[in-house]
Parts: sequence; structure tokens; C-alpha cells
Amino acid sequence: PLNPQGYSRLQPTAELIGLHHQTLRRFWKAGKMPKPVNVNGIPMFKNSELLAWLESHTSNTSEV
Repeated sequence: PLNPQGYSRLQPTAELIGLHHQTLRRFWKAGKMPKPVNVNGIPMFKNSELLAWLESHTSNTSEV
């Protein structure tokens, strides 16, 4: 349950999706998922973007 108005750090996001945090880095660098923004020097995902991305990939998890 992510608050659409908030932000999520890299490690909890990786755990939520079920991927290693380095895999997330590869995905956003390859343009396969939303890129995090820097909040006080910490990469954070916008929950609204993350939720939209997750929803678009739930029907076909092979494209994650």
C-alpha cells in the first residue's frame, strides 16, 4: 500500500516488486521503469509513477 502522494526509497521498492535493488537500477537506466528523483541526495521513486508502472505491468509480468 503506497501513498500516491509520497516517495519510496530504493531498497523497500525492490522488496515490494520482488527484485534486487541493482536490477531496479538497470531497469531505470534502460528506460524500463520510472527513474527516481534525488531527495536530499537519496534516490527516491515517486509513488504515483511507481504505482502507474506497476499497474501497467501486473497483467504481463514477463515484461517487468
